[in-house]
Formats: sequence, C-alpha cells, structure tokens
Amino acid sequence: LKCHFITFSAFYIVKSIYLFASAHQVRAGYPPFAKEDGMFTQPSLTGLVLFCVYRAIPFLFEAKTILDWTCTGSPLFFGDWLKLQDIHCNLYMVECDLVYRKSLKRKKGDMYRTDVKVVVGFFAMLGLVLVVWLPFVIYLTGVPLFVNPVQSASLAVRIEGAHNSWKLCEHSDVVSMSEVSSEMLERLRETPYNLAPNMQHETVQMVEISGDSTYLWTITPPSLQKLIQTVRTYENAKLVFALRFEMESGSIARVRYDAPLDREQVMRTLNASRAAKSKLKDIPPIIVKDAYPLYTHILAAGVARGVGPKVTLKLSLVSAEGLEWWQMRSLSVPWEEVVDDSAEDLEVIEEIPEIPEEDEIIAPIDPITQELHDELHGRKGAKENPGEFPEIDRDPEGVFQNEGVSFFTLSDQMLLGKLIDSSVYEYGMFALYFTVVFAIGRFLRVYIVGMSHRIIYEDWGDVEFVKELLNDIYAARWDREYELEEEMYGELIQLYRSPEKLLDVTRPPRPLIGIMNWPSTARTKAKID
Repeated sequence: LKCHFITFSAFYIVKSIYLFASAHQVRAGYPPFAKEDGMFTQPSLTGLVLFCVYRAIPFLFEAKTILDWTCTGSPLFFGDWLKLQDIHCNLYMVECDLVYRKSLKRKKGDMYRTDVKVVVGFFAMLGLVLVVWLPFVIYLTGVPLFVNPVQSASLAVRIEGAHNSWKLCEHSDVVSMSEVSSEMLERLRETPYNLAPNMQHETVQMVEISGDSTYLWTITPPSLQKLIQTVRTYENAKLVFALRFEMESGSIARVRYDAPLDREQVMRTLNASRAAKSKLKDIPPIIVKDAYPLYTHILAAGVARGVGPKVTLKLSLVSAEGLEWWQMRSLSVPWEEVVDDSAEDLEVIEEIPEIPEEDEIIAPIDPITQELHDELHGRKGAKENPGEFPEIDRDPEGVFQNEGVSFFTLSDQMLLGKLIDSSVYEYGMFALYFTVVFAIGRFLRVYIVGMSHRIIYEDWGDVEFVKELLNDIYAARWDREYELEEEMYGELIQLYRSPEKLLDVTRPPRPLIGIMNWPSTARTKAKID
C-alpha cells in the first residue's frame, strides 16, 4: 500500500508541473511562428560577431543554404532562395547594429570614447601590419626549420641520339644512406671534394647505390644495330644519368646529367657484346669522364641540381650464363692540378681501334683501361711516370671504395615541415605573398569600397515590418501554403525594388536619439488607428 502511495504522489507532482506550465503558456500566448533559425533569434553585438565569423568561413553558408533548399519543400527557385537567405542575413545584421547603437545611450554630438578608439585602432593597425609583413617574417626568420632527408634514390642510364633514346640500366638498390658526420664534413670541404662551406651536416647524406643494374639489358638485334649506327655516325650522342629522389616530406625530385660520350669505347663494348656472346669471356668497360656531380642539391620545392666536382666512373657490360646486365662503379673526382692529364688520357682512349665483327672473339682484359684506372687512383701510372702524373690519392677519404655508385645529397631544410605545401617553395616568395596578402587585402577592399552602395539596405531606423514579412513567408512554407509563400516573396522583392517604399516602412515608430545614421528631425512612421 505504501508503494502505491509513493507512485501516485510522484505522478501527481509531475502532472501538477505539466498543468502549471500549460496554464502559463495559455496565459502568455503562443508565438505566432516558432519555425525560425536559431542564429537569428537574439540580436546582440556578440551574436553579430559570431554571425560574421560564420559567414566568413569558406563555403559553410553556401553549403547550408544548398542543403536547406534541397531538403525543404518550397516553390522558390534556387536563385530566389539565395536572395531570401541573403535578405534575412542582412536584416539580422542591421537589427544587431541597431541594438548595439541603442545600448550606447549616447547624446547628439558626444565624442567617441578615446580608450575604445585607441584599442580598436591599435588592433586594426596590428592586423594590417601582420597581413603585410607576416609572410616575410615566416619566410625569413623566427620559424623553425625541419630537415627533409632523402628516403630513397634510383639511377637510370641511357644513351640519347638525335631522335632516339636507349636505356642501358637502372639502379634502384640502395646499399646505404647515412648522414655525414661533422668530422667527415670538414674533410669534404677540402680538395678534391670541395663541399660548399654553408651546408650543415644534418642536410648532407652519403648515398651508395649497388653497382649492378636492377634489370637485365635486353635489346633486340635490329635495335642494337641502330644503336651502334647512331653512336658511330652521330657526333652529339650523349650519355644521360637520371637521378630520382623521394624525400621524407613526400615530394619527388628529379635531375639529369649529360655526360660526354666516348664513342670509341662505346663502339668497342657494343661490338664485343654483339659478336659471339656465348664465347665471350670479358667485355671491355667504358670509362666515363664527368659522369655526374659529386653533390646533388635538392631544394625544398623538389627541384634538384648538381654542384661540386664531376665524378669519373666505369661502366661495364657483364655477361654470364647467357644473360647481360650493366655494372657501374664510381672511381674518383679530378684534382685541379691534373685536368690536363685527364684530357691526355681521353685522347689515348680515342685511339683504340674498333673491335672487328668476327664469329669468335675472346676479349682480353683491357690493359689501357686498367692503366687508366691505376692512374686515376695514383698507383701504377703515377709511380712509373712521376714526371707526367703526380703521385696524388684521388680518393683520400675512401668515398669510392665500395663496388657501386657513390654521391652526396644536400637537402634544403623545410619551413614549418609538412604544414606548407611544396608549391609554396616551387613558386617562391611571390606566391606566398600574393596568395595571402592579395586575397585578404582584396576581401577588405571589397567590404570597404562597397559600403556606400549598401546604405539603402543597412541604415534603417526599424526592421519590424520587413522582419514580419519574412516570418510570414516562413510560416506559409511551414503550413505548406506554397501559393501564399510565393505571393509574399513577390511582395518582398517589390519592396526592395522601391527605395521610397523601403524608406517609408523602415522609419522608426518614434524619434531616435543618439543614432548617427538617423537624424532626430526625420519623419517617423504614421500611427495606425
């Protein structure tokens, strides 16, 4: 029995609260229309600021308007719907401005408060200064820089003729990729490596790529014959080294280096490859002078360029078990004192005759190539002919001691890491300045310049008439009176097309005191009996 008493008591209390709220609602009256956007209910200065922020967010207002028109039943076209929404937004901003001006309770002729002018003027000037100078400050100083190291590298070699190109090999097997220590960095600044003194050791990496090609060298006999013919007849044939780098930021840098092609050596190698492959024990290599720069400078925009001394390498065609592939090995970088000697070496190589095309050829180990290799490293040739070739170690730090291709990458540090897209670096400071400063400046200029054209729609003394007309349109839509909605929308458009009528319906019901844009001597609305 006691349990039933508690249940009935709780039910009685809840019902009493409901009856009290209902009686209070009946006494106060129901609102004529409750279907209104929550953003337009309470006009105030805070609401005006929040609404301006909402309108400033790109595409947010447009997306909301499109969804409302799509999901709401209405006879209005999309363009008419946009006009109605724009009228409602402007009306809300005018109402907020009126509420704020009335809250000041100023008298005619009162000076604006000095402290408010100072604060507003200071922040306005600070904003303009930041808009103009902040891109330069970000780009030049005061912002941390992030290292953008190389993650992977690949090297492709091809021979280019007048109109054709033949790919020899591609090396994508990275043996090692490590940052250069401070001690080695100091030694790289000396001869013969000649590293620029402004590079930091965090941005210098040593890359070693496997000397054996990742893919076999497969070429059809007609194409091989055409390649040999091109090398024999085309004097401007060149050897192209194409490097591809993938950076930590996700950007990809590419660079190509054109090396002079020793046609005699290439002809000898290609002829040896073509003639009696099954009986060939060894194929003479190709010594390539100035193949590629020792250092590749990779900019933040993903653009690479070669700097520093050129590397001499050996390009060999290896044949084993009926398969052929190219093999490369970096040999050395030249000293400035022995540039003439290297030119003499090239002249000696050019005098090597072409290997005849016979059925059975066994290519011996090339003594001239071996002698050139020894001379490049300061061994045999330097000791036998000390007067012609000084006894100098071409690789004192052992950069080229491994059986492969070795070089260094100099990566630029990135501004703000991955927060800034690589297109900013690609187009430079002008892109950053014009995209930020010009866009913001254009936005402010459009807002300020067009203020005089908006006087007729913003400097009102009262908004109640237009607001009630808008609410009537929304109420007709809510009640599915679509014909009435379209009729009242037409009345609203005709009202905005008539400046005199708009001026008449926006007069205040009583004289406004202290409102600058509405003089106290202006005529008020006529009283309706």
